[in-house]
Amino acid sequence: MSFWLKVLNIVDKVANKLTFGKKWETISSRMGTCLQNPNCPKAGKATSKFLCGLLNLVDKNHCIDAIEKAKAEYILYQIKTKR
Repeated sequence: MSFWLKVLNIVDKVANKLTFGKKWETISSRMGTCLQNPNCPKAGKATSKFLCGLLNLVDKNHCIDAIEKAKAEYILYQIKTKR
């Protein structure tokens, strides 16, 4: 991963944490999860649809792909915290 992608990933995770997200998750994965969850609030779904649409212009299926990356991060997080 390039330096700038790492920086953007860190910024994404910090922003997610500041908005009460899980530490291993990115905003992109939260938005992708919201799009797939029928119980996601309408405002969250609308925001997610808009932002994921913008991200899809640069990286197709970005938010959906981010869900799988977040799952991997969660597994690593669990392994690290069990020590």
